[in-house]
Amino acid sequence: MKEIVFGAGEMGKRYCSECGGDTTILAFADNDPAKWGKQFLGHRIINPESIQEEDYDRIVIAIYDLTADGCKTVLDILNQLSGLNVPLSKIALPECVYSQDDPRVDFVRRFAAIITKTALRVRRPSAVFTEGILQRISTSTCL
Repeated sequence: MKEIVFGAGEMGKRYCSECGGDTTILAFADNDPAKWGKQFLGHRIINPESIQEEDYDRIVIAIYDLTADGCKTVLDILNQLSGLNVPLSKIALPECVYSQDDPRVDFVRRFAAIITKTALRVRRPSAVFTEGILQRISTSTCL
């Protein structure tokens, strides 16, 4: 599977070392312009706007912050990817980067379940749609 990891930081690094398995990392995407064009773990860091130019199977959102503000960050990234015509079915938020006793695992599982169910019905989420997801996932599941 060819993947783009969204987040060239600690969680992106952890995803590659603990969850990569049979995947090929094509690139890291990051919203920090200072990182664009540089290398991270031997892979290029791209502007998320460049995702459309890549031949990928999945985009993995690997960000550290899953606090209440981080929940919004995940939805912001989801909206951003939607604006780039990324199908919901190609977006993943992996739980393998967290220890099983980490409270963020519950958030990731609930988020993934809602996204998976919704991907069967909706190709591209809208801002209203992602706000609905935010309401369905209690922010109390975030740290």
